[in-house]
Amino acid sequence: QEEINRRIALSDEIQKKLDETAEYVDWESSQAEMAHEELARKAQLVTRAEEELADATKEAEEAQARADQEGTAEAKDAAAAAHAKVATAKGLVADAKTAVEQARVAAEDQARSQREAEASAIAERYAQQEAHSENLQGVNPIPPEEMITTAAVNVRNGPGLGYVKTGELEANAKVTVNGEAYGFYRLTDGSFVSTQYLSSPSEAPTKPVKVTEEKSEYTWQTYVANIDHQAAVDKCAGGLTYSPDVSTYLGKDYYPIHNHCSGQPILSLVKGNTVEIKDLGVFVVVDTRDITKGDKAGVLQGMEGTILLQTCHNSGDGMRVVGLVRA
Repeated sequence: QEEINRRIALSDEIQKKLDETAEYVDWESSQAEMAHEELARKAQLVTRAEEELADATKEAEEAQARADQEGTAEAKDAAAAAHAKVATAKGLVADAKTAVEQARVAAEDQARSQREAEASAIAERYAQQEAHSENLQGVNPIPPEEMITTAAVNVRNGPGLGYVKTGELEANAKVTVNGEAYGFYRLTDGSFVSTQYLSSPSEAPTKPVKVTEEKSEYTWQTYVANIDHQAAVDKCAGGLTYSPDVSTYLGKDYYPIHNHCSGQPILSLVKGNTVEIKDLGVFVVVDTRDITKGDKAGVLQGMEGTILLQTCHNSGDGMRVVGLVRA
């Protein structure tokens, strides 16, 4: 429980950092948006100033024409006033264009700050995802021990079927383990293998274990498809996905089936049924619980089983969770 609490606290700290980074990016984005709005406003001022200059120029030309034709002092004064208005309008246009250039530089600077903030956020997100992944592993160190594979088995980069397969070991291969987490042993090279397929040399069978392919022996056979995003795989057989966040919180592997075939076949499972999950083993149903969409993971505390399977819905917003233990 102490280890689970530690990992939950670290996950919360990681999320806090990501939230703070997102807030900073949002602030930079708002500043960039305001800078561009200011640039647009300044550009509108230039347009209006140029229109006023055009009007003043036309008015001055007409006043000068009258002055030339009439030659009166009044006409000459009107022409002089019109020319002065033109000079003022030219000054306003120059000032407006200077303001536009300043606003353009400010907008470019703010846009650059926004890009830098977004790039920093991406780097921070990758860093926190890496920390989150290490946190999820929660490997318990054990004294180095030589073991042997009892059958051909996949090698993964983390303790769970949701982690990437990095290789494969043949049956009777000798390895040394130095850690354990969630039903997986950590090898000395940092990779992971399911504990189901490792045994001490003295206990290992002389021949590889043959895994039966006859589905009639099990209520349901399935496999783990991917990590935390829906994929319509395995159709009604229901390819499971692995949820690392819920698994960390509950201290046991948590696999949603999503919405395949209206939640079947998890809805059909009852206590005593057997389930084979490829590369993980054969399990027996020991507990079931109905929950509601939107419930927090805490409602599943106390469920029996080392593995929990969840269907997306039962009826309406209802969901069904099934607890399994190794057969």
